[in-house]
Amino acid sequence: MTCSGCGGITIKPVFLTFDVEEFDLPKERGFSLDREKEFDISTEGIEKLLPFLEEHGVKCTFFTTASFARAEKGTVRKIAAKGHEIAFHGSSHSVNYSQMNTEEAMGDLAWGKKELEKIYRKRVIGFRAPRFQRPPERALEKTGIKYDSSIHPTWVSNRYNYFFHKRKIHTIKGLIEVPVSTSPFFRMPLSWIWFRSLPFSAMKASTAKCIEEFGFLNLYFHSWEFSDFAEKDFSRRLGYFVKKNTGKALFSLLGEFFEFIEKRGKFCKMESVIFPKNKSFN
Repeated sequence: MTCSGCGGITIKPVFLTFDVEEFDLPKERGFSLDREKEFDISTEGIEKLLPFLEEHGVKCTFFTTASFARAEKGTVRKIAAKGHEIAFHGSSHSVNYSQMNTEEAMGDLAWGKKELEKIYRKRVIGFRAPRFQRPPERALEKTGIKYDSSIHPTWVSNRYNYFFHKRKIHTIKGLIEVPVSTSPFFRMPLSWIWFRSLPFSAMKASTAKCIEEFGFLNLYFHSWEFSDFAEKDFSRRLGYFVKKNTGKALFSLLGEFFEFIEKRGKFCKMESVIFPKNKSFN
């Protein structure tokens, strides 16, 4: 694969991606935060994350909801100003595209994408569905989306089952699909809560094997994971694994991971590899 942001050289891309959204996870734990605090917690994580990425020279893709972008315009523009890609994460994090027909999904997607592009001041070509609740491919294509990263090819209890989906980059009805990476043998998840919870030696071995076998690596985190939950008065209600190795601990893990991955692949924005006019996935 070639990367336009890497001088057009052939590389094995590592996509480090972040879902930027209102922090609505407490609703799944039986309590709610006010809307402003939901945005503030995600913004706090981004403010800490951006200088860390700059220090390590890593460029990423930030999948952003339109609701977050409208509430935090300056933060979204700051992400873009640092040279990262802004992609689309739905109109809001609460929307469930899997329950919509093509026409309904197109209406919501078109509105949210247009709002995000007004703030980003650039065309948005990538998409990841909130909670991987994916809309019909036709709706994405009609909305102008060029690539989708809404397939996590594994099974997550009470969430989704994409266990038998392809794990290589491929096209579906003209739409480029970039699956989230799972371990080669057992399709074990490798991103967010699993990255923070599994033995790090196993994580490093699995991600290296992904790069070797599939030619790329695609990991995702949430911006709020980089906040300091120890200082939050509601943190005890989130549960152990939601908070485990967040904040400073996650920065430490990523720093070690960057050193490990350096000789195995190249961190890239998705658009630099997938677009424009890359025919290698057809």
